Amino acid sequence: AVAGALFFAIVPLHVTNSRYMKEDVLFLTFVIACLLAVLKFIDQKKLRYLYLAGLMAGLAFGAKYTGLVTVGIVIVTPWLIKERFSFRPDYRVLRHAFFASLLMPVGFVLANPYMLESFNNFAQVYYGFRAESRHAMRGHIGYAVDPWSQLWMFHFSNSLIPGMSFPLIALAL
Repeated sequence: AVAGALFFAIVPLHVTNSRYMKEDVLFLTFVIACLLAVLKFIDQKKLRYLYLAGLMAGLAFGAKYTGLVTVGIVIVTPWLIKERFSFRPDYRVLRHAFFASLLMPVGFVLANPYMLESFNNFAQVYYGFRAESRHAMRGHIGYAVDPWSQLWMFHFSNSLIPGMSFPLIALAL
């Protein structure tokens, strides 16, 4: 925990995002909370943690549209809880994982209560989601960057090194 706290305290990208109150910090907080709740569920087998994970996934989605993928963390839990990997899920947990994933819209609304105020606000959330999905496909530069055009190094050289610094990247590797 101390090493993780130290890492987040000195990584330039995280410090910058925190300074400007960028949504990425809140998004990451809820993603980690979702992962922690799933791990607690797997460890203690208490269903409240699975349902908490569904709520945290919704809050992650509410903080940033790409948080929609966190529902996958909740959905795969029935395969993770088994002592040995199997393609067959734990069906009792599968049912609860489904209901836990239904808490995602609740978390989304808790993170964005203003959208219920009027239809116009709801429409803005929809258009924002579409814009974010286009951004995820095209990126900041306006065209898709395929892995081979940059030899799989685009984000390494344009995101990780400037965001973390070369010594931290070397330590991580």
